[in-house]
Order: sequence, then structure tokens, then C-alpha cells
Amino acid sequence: MDVDKANECLVGNSYDQNDQEGTNLVGQFGWKFQSRDELLGTLRQFYSIQGYAISIKNSKNDRYLTIGCDRGGCYQNKWKVPTKHRQRKTATRLINCPFEIRCKRQEDGFWLVEEKNNSHNHEPSSDMSGHPSCRRLSQEEITTIEEMTRSGIPPRQILSSLRQSNPKLQAISRTIYNTKVKLRKGNLARRTTIQVLFEELCQVINSEDEQAFNQAWNFVELLYKEKEKVLCYIRNTWLPFKERFVHAWTKNCTHFGNRVSSRAEGAHAKLKQYLQVSTGDLHQVKNKICLAIDNEFNEIKTQLSSERIRVPHKCDNYFFKELITNVSSFALRELLKQYEMVKCGTMRSTCTGHFMASMGLPCAHKMIGWKGKVIPLKKYIHNGGLMEESWLFLKLEKQMGRIQEVGS
Repeated sequence: MDVDKANECLVGNSYDQNDQEGTNLVGQFGWKFQSRDELLGTLRQFYSIQGYAISIKNSKNDRYLTIGCDRGGCYQNKWKVPTKHRQRKTATRLINCPFEIRCKRQEDGFWLVEEKNNSHNHEPSSDMSGHPSCRRLSQEEITTIEEMTRSGIPPRQILSSLRQSNPKLQAISRTIYNTKVKLRKGNLARRTTIQVLFEELCQVINSEDEQAFNQAWNFVELLYKEKEKVLCYIRNTWLPFKERFVHAWTKNCTHFGNRVSSRAEGAHAKLKQYLQVSTGDLHQVKNKICLAIDNEFNEIKTQLSSERIRVPHKCDNYFFKELITNVSSFALRELLKQYEMVKCGTMRSTCTGHFMASMGLPCAHKMIGWKGKVIPLKKYIHNGGLMEESWLFLKLEKQMGRIQEVGS
């Protein structure tokens, strides 16, 4: 027996709540449900026609289910704040309604329903839109809201579209707003909005070509359509210089993997560690700057000396013979990645030349022709990967000399 026929049967028998109190009303229809969703959907529809809304009170292991009236239970002041001290004017619909249904899934998989208490301590509602459970959206409607939100459609227009598809829809604008917030929290996956924005901008920055960059940026513009000030800042401040940090353009520049656009900020942060305070005369500042450069000079010198006498275990083979103690550890690690790609056969079918152009090192495709040989040092290794320290020391010594001349 379906829901409409069941309610017609009740009307035909002059159903009275007081007369039927204590009887298993739902059990008289012999309903069996194949799934929990079918059970909840049918019962919500059945009691909604009578003017009552139901909600889940308790469930256990997808085998037992307790359903009550949505006005059952009592308000709980979780924060123990007296009513007179509350800043918000709150209210509750809970009046401890005793109505209760118990459901159990049998061994054959079907759900059986039994009314433990079919009485209510309140009158049925003439308009069910006041009950939050009756404003519940279907999964299909939630998907529609998500798709229309991505298209930049305002909530009120989304609501109008949903009502055209479902004239019986009882949702209001607040329902749409709450659904959007819930979807947004689900997309964040316990991340902050700034973290998500950063990851999405990283996808833009790491675009392989100009077409992929335009597609990624169009997606960001669509996703943050309501944040016009943020988009305007990125569009006017950063995009004019995209050729300097977006992978689609920087992949053809020799940058050795360093695409940071704030080197000056890093130098300032390093210097502030030595200055410590914002006060001090010119002589003290000069001495601290000289100390900072001197320490950096010694750290780089020590690092280069250490790398000259250390042989990475994975690179200790004939293929890297000419590079050991002559190439920096960073360059060796990058070459090793390419070497592993040759061994595993995971490199691309065609060579784009981007790795050689940006890193100044031979790629996996170039290494294929060197099987049984060694990697040539002078011909294919950029000077930036060699541990020739004279040019670096000369540059630092000149900087120190200029500072000392200014201070004298």
C-alpha cells in the first residue's frame, strides 16, 4: 500500500489520534522497506500529509533506527548562559513530544516499522514549511545548486529554478544559503579559505602552456566571482608579470628550479636576524651587515667544501663518474631523478627540452644515448651546477669591500 492510499484509508475510517493511541498504526499497512532511504522517505511523506514532521533520534549499525517527532525532546542550554544574559534572542520548537517509532532491519534485509507511541502533545501543522525537515533538499537538488553556484547564479535565481522543477518545494532562500555553506565546507576539507586559494593559484602558476593557464585562470575567476576585489588585485598586480613566474613561460628560462619572485624579501629577512632592532647608528648597522655577509660567505664555503668530499650512495656508479665532487648535490639529485626515469621507463615519449632549458642539465631522453658511458661534465653541465667557487667568493668579497668603504 502506497502513502496516498494509506492516508485515504485513515480519512475513510475517520482517523482520530486519541482513538488510535497505543496501537501500531503503521504496522496495520504491512509496510516493508528494502532500504533505509526508502523507509525514511515514505514515513516522512506519510506523516507530513497528516501535519507532522519526523526526525531521526537514534540509529545503530544500520540495523536499528529510532524516529521521533521533530518537536520531541527539550532545549539544552549547552553553554549554561542565563537567558537574560544572551545577546541573541533565541527560541525553540522542542516541547518534549512523546511520539516514537522503532525500525529494525530483518535477516532478509527488509525493514519493519513499529509505532511505540503514536500520540502527539500538539496540534498538527496546517503549513509544513515551518518545519526544517520538510525543507530538506534531495541529492539531485543539491547537485543542481552546486552546478548553478559554479556558474555564478545568485541564490534567489537558483531557488526560482528549483521551484519550477518542483512546485511542491518548500525550501526558502536561507535553505539555499545554508546548502552553499555546507558545500563550501565540504570542498575545503578542513582547510582554510586561504589554503584553498593558495592551492588553486598554484594550479594556475604550474600551467604547462598558455592555453592551460588561461583555462585555470578562467576557473579561478568563475569560482571567486563574488570576490571582485581579490580578482582585481591579482589581475592588476601579478598577471602583468606572469611571464616571470608562471611555468608556461619560465620553463624555457634557465632558473635552476628557483622561481621565487621575492628574493629581496628573503634577503631583508636574513638581514633583520642580525639587526634585531630598528634602532641603531650607521656604524652599528654597517658592522652587523658585514657580519651577516661574512657568515653567509663562510656557510656557503663550508657547504661547497663538504659536498666536494661526500659521495651520494645512489650516485656512486660509473655513469656519474665525472660528476662526483665536481657538481653540486642539488644538481646530482636532479640528474638522479632523470636517471631513474630512464631505468623505469617513465619519461615522456617525446622530449620537450624544458628540463635542459630551465635546469642546465641533460634530461632523461639525452641520457638514453649514453648507456655504458659517463655523463660529460663540461659539455652538458651548466656552470651554475659546477662547484667552482672562485666566482662566488669574488662576488661576496666585492660586496663586503664596498660596505667597508662606505663605513670608513
